[in-house]
Formats: sequence, structure tokens, C-alpha cells
Amino acid sequence: MSSKHRHGLPRKRPGRSKREAIDAEMPTLEPVEGEPTLEPVDDGPVSITCEGGEVDADTEAALVIDVPEMEKKAVQGAVEGPLGRAVEQYGSRLRFRDVVVRFTGDALIGSAMKDVVKEAVAPAKPTKITVKRGFGDEVVHESEMPKLGVQESSEANGTQVAIDASGFEAGDLPRFLGPVLTDLAGKASGAKFTFKFSGGAKPDSELRQRIGDELQEAGAVRVAVGARVLFDRELTDRCLVEESGDVVIVTIDPAADPAITGEAMETVMPDHALGLAGRTVRVHWRSEPGSGEGDHFVRLVSQFAPEHIEFVRDGEPEVVWPGVLEVVAGKREVTLRVRPHGRSHTRVLELLPQECADLENEIQGKNVVVDWPKLFVVDDDTEGCLIDTFGKLGAERVSCTVAGEDREPFLPPPVVCTDADGRCHVTIDTDAGKPAEVVRAIERAVPRFADRISGKPARIVIAGDGVPSRTLHRAALDRVAAAGPSRLEFEDHGPVDILLPPMLEIGRDGGSGVKLGVDLAGRDADQRGRAIEREFGDGALPADAEVTLAGEIADDVREQLLAALIERGVLSVTGADGTQLYPEVLPEPEPEPLPEPEPEPEAEEVAELPAPEAAGPAEVVAEPAAAAAAVAPSAPVAAGEAGVRVLGRNDDGIPPTVLLGIDNGTDAAHLAAIEQQLVASLPKFARRGVMVVLQQGGVDVPVRKTDAMVDLLGRVLPQTAAATMLFRGPDAQGRPHFQVIHSSLRALPVGANFRDPRS
Repeated sequence: MSSKHRHGLPRKRPGRSKREAIDAEMPTLEPVEGEPTLEPVDDGPVSITCEGGEVDADTEAALVIDVPEMEKKAVQGAVEGPLGRAVEQYGSRLRFRDVVVRFTGDALIGSAMKDVVKEAVAPAKPTKITVKRGFGDEVVHESEMPKLGVQESSEANGTQVAIDASGFEAGDLPRFLGPVLTDLAGKASGAKFTFKFSGGAKPDSELRQRIGDELQEAGAVRVAVGARVLFDRELTDRCLVEESGDVVIVTIDPAADPAITGEAMETVMPDHALGLAGRTVRVHWRSEPGSGEGDHFVRLVSQFAPEHIEFVRDGEPEVVWPGVLEVVAGKREVTLRVRPHGRSHTRVLELLPQECADLENEIQGKNVVVDWPKLFVVDDDTEGCLIDTFGKLGAERVSCTVAGEDREPFLPPPVVCTDADGRCHVTIDTDAGKPAEVVRAIERAVPRFADRISGKPARIVIAGDGVPSRTLHRAALDRVAAAGPSRLEFEDHGPVDILLPPMLEIGRDGGSGVKLGVDLAGRDADQRGRAIEREFGDGALPADAEVTLAGEIADDVREQLLAALIERGVLSVTGADGTQLYPEVLPEPEPEPLPEPEPEPEAEEVAELPAPEAAGPAEVVAEPAAAAAAVAPSAPVAAGEAGVRVLGRNDDGIPPTVLLGIDNGTDAAHLAAIEQQLVASLPKFARRGVMVVLQQGGVDVPVRKTDAMVDLLGRVLPQTAAATMLFRGPDAQGRPHFQVIHSSLRALPVGANFRDPRS
């Protein structure tokens, strides 16, 4: 059975009534000074009491008038007022009864008082007025006792009792209807009665209750007053209510006609409304309910705010109300809160599509959030139910939360697996939600694709305009890689990266030795660069590694690897054939030819540079062994108008050093040419101390201040050099020297000055 009730009615909370709450909020009015007040009526010395005249008994009523001693002519005036007020007060007890007016006291009551009594009491419609003033009983008024007009007729649906109450008031009916009920009770067993009142007077609720109680006790099956059914055993016996703790048990015997069953429920259940609030209503059907009977019961009883309504089927109670959905409409999305109310997981999934069908207008074209209760398992069946249900209803997007947390997108599917181009494509839609939400979808969806991915090439494709986070990337890679693809590619709005198989095979001997193999797997230069950057991560190489390349490696690949290894500070790199690739063993430079001696007394002889001496203590911090060794001349390493030349080197020093002569200049073209030559030679400067002399036309140019050329040297050379020293010219004592402007060596601190080894 489906239920269209999406919202539970609020339970009736204990505490003060609504009227009491309203009264408590009403302001208290202060008394207004000077406002007139009513004075109590003073009946003077005459007092009047009424005795007898009960409503439902045919007894006489007596007005006892006590008149104290006074002049005879004053009695009438003293009695008239109090008597009129007494008749008004006790009129219902005097109506249609024999009334005795008895005078007491010491006053002498004259015969004129009979007319006073008659005139005052007769409007109350007594059947007889008798005056007792000490002279015997004096009857001053008589009338016939009225009777109800009662007519009985038998019809197909029972006995019709027509009551003509003309001349009667509602207060008269209990007294005059008593004999009628007594007569009907004698023939009530198994009978049905319908009362119809005419003539103006109608029975009130108290009299209707009396009619029903007396005839039901007498064995009547059904009693109605007009259209109001007081009881109907044929109906009430079909709907029996029994309270048992927090559970109200309702047993229903459906009739052949569903209308009769509905009438039985509507007759019985409202009488138990207060007992249903906040409790579980459990319904036992003696036979399967007919069309609409279950819904009829739910609509009727849900108005009384029960906790649950359960139908017992096959001995097991099943919650049928409230429904599983509570709707919370928002500006941007609709939230459907799933509340099982004791239902099983399977039953919730059965009811979800039925209740959502009633919400098509609220769902179509909207973002929908389905909030599952805590500990509810969102499994494959749940996901399938969501996609099928909301796909048919045209929801824009569907996400799920559990107890309001851990939001995860489900529709459109944020993770899709397709086969194309001989590989498995795992496409991830970053527009499906926030990165953390998409990560949850990845962790749920990818393991289901494991059989399709295992042993096959796979590609992760990032789609959508949303910016993926590093966590999202990591989650996608980890989950897909765990599925065991033979090859794994990654595409994120750009070039495709190859993640598996790894490009580098790094074997370590437990010390500083590393054997490095390469599996290109079809990678191009950009893909190789990304693979090197990724696979030479933290801890991939030991400190001061000595690397030996394994297998045949193409020249361009070897150069990429060599630059990466040098950048990571390895001690040495050896090729597979044993050739040392780093540090590079430079050939001895050929000496430059000496100029022809001029015809002078004696040509100067070129001598080896002497070992440098220490500079002044205030300027020289240390003197490295490199500076102490002779610097041999060398040929330039690049040709062109703007040049970088090797003026000398010392391979035996610690660190090994090289002396460069660089043409000075600061225009953009010159700087670009110098940078190009320096970058090309960076591998040769690796782990060396580089001493730079700026020259202009072959003449040394001391550097006194920082300019564009100095910035260039400080930016390029530190990429591979261990230290960079710049020629500053003569110091205050006239000694030419170099100053350290960059260093990674403790022995060559930045700012230290060293004597020019050429001097």
C-alpha cells in the first residue's frame, strides 16, 4: 500500500492546554477607579426557598415563603418582588409540575395573596398551583400535563421513532423522554432505532448519551438520532480498540462493502483520539483490506498524531505511516529526508519510488539531496534505486548524505567506466560536487570496475570545469592502480601522462650505489620529464648516490636523466659501458699560442701562476684549496660575438674549479646569448667552484656593483655549480681578488674574499 503522506503530524505534547497558554499570554487589566459596581438585590425581610422539582422525577415542587411579622397591608408589597425573582430562578423546577406555595412566619396572609401567587407563578407553566396560608389547601391554578408525541414505525433499516416536542424546551426532554426509553428498552434486543425529533426541542449531548447507553444496555444493535449514529454494533464490532501500554491494538473485520468498513472506522476511532496521540497504532485485519480501506484508516487516524501506524501482515507488524520521506524545500535544492520508522532496508527501497512519484513537481529539474539515517547502508541496491527513481522523474542532480554529513554525488554518475581505443576509460566529472564529495564517489565506484580494468590498459580522464584537488587526483590514481591495469594513463584537460608501468627501475645495493634502468613505454620527452620528476621523489635516491645506468639508453633520454640526477646532487653517474658521465672528465685545454716577441731587449716569459696568498684578515674569510692551485689557461667553449671562455681549471682541488672569462654587457641580446651558452654548459659546471671574470675587449672588468649581468650569473650558475665567485678587482691594498656570491659549501661562505690566483 502506498501512502501520500509525506509529513508526520506533530504529536500532542503534554503540558498545559492551548486555552491555558492563551490565558497566560493575555494581559491583566487593572481596575478602573470610579467604575460603577452592581449592588446585591435586597429582598427585604421576606425569604423564599424551593424544595423538590428534580428534573427527571415527577415530584411536586414547593415554594416556601417566610414572611416575618408586619402589618397586613405591607405583606403584598413585601412578597411581590422576592416571589417574582424566585420564579425566575426556579422556573425549570416549577415547569409542568404541581407547585405548592407555602407561607410561614408570623405575618397574617390575606386572601389577596392568592391572586399575587397565581399571577407570579403561572408563567412558569405549572400544572397546578396550591396555596397554603393557614386556611387549608387553596388551588388557584390548574392545567393539563403535556405529553410528547411519540410515533413508531418499522422500516427496512429498523424502527423509526418520531418524537413531536412541540411546546417543550430542551430542558424538558430528559423528564418526558424517560418513559419512552423505558418502553423501547423492553423491545430493544437485536433492534435498530432511529430517533427523529420535531417541534423545536432537540436532545443535547447528555441526553443523546443517555439514549444510547440505555438502549445499548437493553440489547439494541444500532441507535441513531437523526443522522448522528450513537452506536452501531454492526460497525463497532468491526472495529475494536484495545490499549496495551504504548501500543493501541485495533482489530478490523472488513465488510464486503468498503463503505461499511470506512463507516465503522469513522464511528469508532474518533472516540479514542486522545488515547492515540503519541502511541503506536497496530492494526490487525481479520481479512485482507479491500480497495482503499487501508488508506482510509491511515488518513483518518493520522489526524490524531500517533507515533506510528502499523499493519500486521503474516504475523509481523509493518509501518505504513508516516511515509519514508520528509520533504525540506530549499532555494537551490530539495532535501528528502529518509525516515524508515522501523522499516527494513528492503522495504524502504520499495517505498521510495512510490512516494517520490507523488513529488514529481518538486523534483523535476531540481538538485535533490537524499539524506539517509545514521547507520543506513547505501549499497549497490540503494544506488540503483536512486538512479532509476530520480532518472525517471527528471532530477537535475542527485546527491546523498548520511545523517546530514558526507555528501556524495550519484546522478549524473560522477565516475563512468567505458571501453574505447583498446583501453578502459575511467571518466571523473569534477562538476558533480566539491572535491571531497567526488573523492567519496571515486572510492565507491572504482572498485566495482576492477574486473574491467584488471590486466588491461586504462586511462583516467578528468572531465568538467571544476578544479580537481591533489587529494582527488591521488584517490583516482590509487583506486584505479589497485585494480591492476597493465598500463595506466592520466589525462587532465591536457597532455596525457603515463603512470604505469614506471619509467625508472631503481635498484639499490644498500649503500650509496644505485643501478638505474629505463622503460620508456612509448613516452615522449614531456612524458619522460614528468615521469622523472614523479619517480625521483623523496627518498628515491640515497644521499651522495653513485648511479650506474643499465641497458641501452637513447642520447636524448640519457641527457634528461643526467640533468635530473645532477640536480638531485648525486656524486657520480656512469654509463652502462663504464664511461663516467658525471663529473665530466674534461680534456686538457690546448695552450693558446704565444704572441710573437717584439724586438725588445728581452721577451717576457710566461710562468706558472704562483699559489695565492691570503688576503687581509678583515676581508678574507677562508682560502680554499681550489684557489691555492694554479689555474691553467684553456680555449673558449663557445664561439660568437658574445662569448664565454674557460680561462683555466683545476680538477684536483676540493672542490674542482673552473675560471671563466665572460664578455661584459647588459643589453638584452647580449645577455640572452650569454645565458644560452651558460645553460648549455651547466652539466660541465656541476659540483665545481666557478670563478667568473668579466672582460671588455680582452681586459678584465672589476665588478663594483650589481647589474643585469651579475643577476644573470647569480640566477644561472647556481643551478649546478657548487659555488660562484666574481672578480672584484683590487682591494684597498691593491690586491686583485674574487668574492663568493653563491655557495653550497661550508668552506666557501657567501661574501668571503679570495686572492686572484692569477696574480
